[in-house]
Amino acid sequence: MINNNKYFSAGKIHHRLSQRHKNKMSGYSYGDIVGMCAEVEIEILGNHVQFESFEKVELTVIDGKALTPCNIYRILDVFTSDNTRIFNYHYDGDKISFSEESNYVPSNNSKVYINYYGIPLDDEGYPMFLKGHEQALYWGCLVRMYEEDYAEGKIHPNTYNDFTIRYESHLNAAESNFRHTSKNDIKEWKAVIFNAIQKPNRIPLFKTN
Repeated sequence: MINNNKYFSAGKIHHRLSQRHKNKMSGYSYGDIVGMCAEVEIEILGNHVQFESFEKVELTVIDGKALTPCNIYRILDVFTSDNTRIFNYHYDGDKISFSEESNYVPSNNSKVYINYYGIPLDDEGYPMFLKGHEQALYWGCLVRMYEEDYAEGKIHPNTYNDFTIRYESHLNAAESNFRHTSKNDIKEWKAVIFNAIQKPNRIPLFKTN
């Protein structure tokens, strides 16, 4: 995925930060930068059309819990090897937990499967990010890296404010970028929005005591 036309790796952001903020970067690993980039991409810029679909990803259950991949945006289905869909599981962002309330309680070391939307991964298993979001991720990392310094008065307020202004500006630019949004993506998005609107003739009836 080195020459991918849609996605780039966090290495691009890590390299730029290492060049321009050498002293600050001494306290941050590559994994830290990947994590901050993922936070911006998923929590701030989250939009289903920029994620890839992952199907029938195998998970191993240990003590009633199954660790999930780090690139999940939204879980679509949880099911068994014979395609029995599992309900009433609990997902805490790190793992899926099963209990007696679930319609299926897996045994130790058994396998379950998930379908999900998520950030695409590079060949080393690190998340990839959508091209056109480079500046938003770069300034998002800076804001997070210097947040504690700003709170403790170790960085001039004007400098930190400049970081946040640039960050917000590039967030707005990234959110309005339709470079990788196809007509099919827009059609699917409109279908989701349309189905989410309550139809006057389909208002559910609620029983009252």
